[in-house]
Amino acid sequence: MGLYESIKKISLTPELWKKIEHEKIKNVFYHKYKKHYIFFKSISCKSIGIISILHERMNIPEKLKED
Repeated sequence: MGLYESIKKISLTPELWKKIEHEKIKNVFYHKYKKHYIFFKSISCKSIGIISILHERMNIPEKLKED
């Protein structure tokens, strides 16, 4: 399964969503795909908005501040 298919599956399967537990980051979820993290928000039923896709070796907290 490629990245595009994984994003589609995530949007249709909220059980796969992991919520970011941080006081400054509200209603943001993530899912790990291979060596990447997909960060997103729920837009509507079966629809997500991608915030960022980051490699696991990146400084994720810093990059998310930029996004």
